[in-house]
Amino acid sequence: MLGSVVRRGRTAVLVGVVALVVAVLAVAATVDTEALGRAWDRAVGDPTGVVVACVAFGLAFVARAVAWRRVLPGLPFGQALAGIHLAFGANHVLPLRLGEPLRVVSVTRRTSIGLEAATASTVTLRAADIATVVGLGWLIAPRAFSRLVGGWGWLLVAAVLVMGAVAWRMLRRLSRLDLAQVRLPGPAAFSLTVVAWLLEAVLVWQCARWAGIELTPFDAVLVTTVAVSAQVAAIAPGGFGTYEAASVAAYAVLGHGADDALVAALAAHALKTAWSLVVGAVALRWPRPGMLGRFRLP
Repeated sequence: MLGSVVRRGRTAVLVGVVALVVAVLAVAATVDTEALGRAWDRAVGDPTGVVVACVAFGLAFVARAVAWRRVLPGLPFGQALAGIHLAFGANHVLPLRLGEPLRVVSVTRRTSIGLEAATASTVTLRAADIATVVGLGWLIAPRAFSRLVGGWGWLLVAAVLVMGAVAWRMLRRLSRLDLAQVRLPGPAAFSLTVVAWLLEAVLVWQCARWAGIELTPFDAVLVTTVAVSAQVAAIAPGGFGTYEAASVAAYAVLGHGADDALVAALAAHALKTAWSLVVGAVALRWPRPGMLGRFRLP
């Protein structure tokens, strides 16, 4: 059994590495390096814009942590935020979004939250994330969004929502057993999920400006929703390649050129990746108890 798990893990890593190499080569062959350099210069010369993008992105995670605590009232806010950041950071290192379970592992190791409650709440809220991002994209541009997601994309979204429905049933059963420890997500939790995606769109809007693209708020939300929806099928670590391709397709629908669109996508993805690695590393140790504390020798 253990040997089978190890082999599957190695296969997943190999597939992820191959996908990453292919994506890097494809992007390197198509990116306009001069446009990329101009975007870098604009970002370096715009510290206020960098702060605005990072603060908005950080607040999106705060909103998600607060939403999680609405479902698990006994979960400390710091540990909720750490668990979310750990999963986000791991997804930028591991292929096939294998970092997602770290959210559950983090809270079950560092708090008194049980495995079933942590798992059910995580899957439910992640499904709500996907439902929200798909709903926002469809409301803004129904035809364009449906075409960009495509048939296979809708099937993957449907699969995620089915998993969310199963997790919802688990949450409902747990809430009936102990309402003080587990609650079903209410309007406040779902509203916080919407707020999180709108805040994340601020980062996309700012990165587009550095690439020379002026987006309306609605356009920024559309690009965000299309790029994130594509991440359901991500293979390479961080969804590199998938994120860029989906973003460029969304920009194209809005009438922007592929060269500037790719630069904008790369800028947004780079900023998100930097955030995930830095804050994810901090979340390993803070707040106490840290994730690695139990592995240290006395």
